[in-house]
Amino acid sequence: MTFASGSAARLQFQQQPSNTQAGATITPAVTVRSVDGNGNTVTSFNGQVTLTLGANPGAGTLSGTVTQTAVSGVATFNNLSIDKAAAGYTLVAESGGLAGATSSAFSITPGPPSAANSTITAAPTTIPADGTSTSTITVQLTDQFGNDLTSGGAAVTLSTTGGSLSAVTDRGDGTYTATLRSSTASATVNVTGTVNGQAIADNEIVTFTAGSAQSLGILVQPSNTPVNQVIAPPISVRVVDAGGNTVTSFSGNISVVLSSSPSGGTLSGTTTVQAVSGVATFSNLRINRAGNGYVLTFSSTGINSVASTAFSITAGAGSAATTTITADPVVIAANGAGTSTITVQVKDAAGNDVTAGGAQVQLSTTAGTLGPVTDRNNGTYTAILTSAAPGTATISGTLSGAPIVDNATVTFAAGTADLEVTVIVSDETPDLGETIIYMVTVRNRGPDAASGIQVTDDLPDRLTFLAADASQGSYDSASGIWSVGGLANGATATLEITVRVN
Repeated sequence: MTFASGSAARLQFQQQPSNTQAGATITPAVTVRSVDGNGNTVTSFNGQVTLTLGANPGAGTLSGTVTQTAVSGVATFNNLSIDKAAAGYTLVAESGGLAGATSSAFSITPGPPSAANSTITAAPTTIPADGTSTSTITVQLTDQFGNDLTSGGAAVTLSTTGGSLSAVTDRGDGTYTATLRSSTASATVNVTGTVNGQAIADNEIVTFTAGSAQSLGILVQPSNTPVNQVIAPPISVRVVDAGGNTVTSFSGNISVVLSSSPSGGTLSGTTTVQAVSGVATFSNLRINRAGNGYVLTFSSTGINSVASTAFSITAGAGSAATTTITADPVVIAANGAGTSTITVQVKDAAGNDVTAGGAQVQLSTTAGTLGPVTDRNNGTYTAILTSAAPGTATISGTLSGAPIVDNATVTFAAGTADLEVTVIVSDETPDLGETIIYMVTVRNRGPDAASGIQVTDDLPDRLTFLAADASQGSYDSASGIWSVGGLANGATATLEITVRVN
């Protein structure tokens, strides 16, 4: 006897869905049968059965062939998958006028980690650049469908372009953490990672920011500059924290003064400047006197000041209006041997001494003789003035063809000489008719040379001139004048006069 099933009344899950990874085929294949009122499979049923998601806690999508034709009363679903991980999914089976069925609950778990979808985050993303502050770097592994992994075991590495990273810790819940410590320099660093040897597509940016303003630092020092010219390039001063990082949030005023002014110069221009992003630029500073060793000091309220390196202000182009002509000494002996040094000091329009050579300087005098002009290569030019005749000379000059306003005066004074004359006779008590000799000596006891010397020696009437012999010059027996000529300081001349006693 054969017992046949009744007519199909309802659907029933024969093979319930099992827990499966996201995106993976649910295995074993889900089967649904048609049953009669007594729960017997209606093998004659060959209608279509459709599956849909009932409970959908993960907002997943059911993929695969969701409508199958029953064979011998059973519909088999061999390629079903769900993309979102969650617990408590159910499937609902339906077919025409048959009563539907709901499966038992099942779970979809995350798939293997995906380097393309995993994320790297930092908390916080901004920390002080003090060498001690930290940010926690977290890697959340996700599968290809964006499901967060909830278990550990993957190989995760992290690296950074700045600061330092601790070892990576596996939290056992799909997350991996490391500690990023800041450097002492302001920076924006990039944190990257790998999972199971594959580069994670995501990355994280962490900014190391400067701390509070502590002191001033000079970015661009003052350079050597001509007098009254703008110091270039512009001097740049920044505000820094304890680690030497620019405090970009600072927008206060920074002021500058001359703390060392070796030539009494005055600083002009904009001496108080508001900082922009922590930096103040002084673009029009100038100093009005030349000198070496100038120093600028920069300050701001509540912040440590800073002094610049020493620099020089050089003289400008030479000016005939301010250049000087001097003589040393201003009085010399008019003997052709005395000299005066004439010095031209080239100065710029502000009266600063030019300290380099190369200018075209010429000198002239109204009296005496000037030697050639010598360039001393230090801004001065010299020449030697002499004269053999008394008088006064005015020395003038030109600078690059322009007449120098200044001049110098030199006096040529007649020399002074102490002349000593001695006379010695060969016989102070001669007899009548005896021949005797007078020795006349002239000595210049200085201090100057003497010229045009004449000595007069009149012979008594009782003496008859016989002869004269002079070491220099000539003797006139008629007038009794010996024209000696010139004698240098310390020089001596002699005259022998031979006479007969009458």
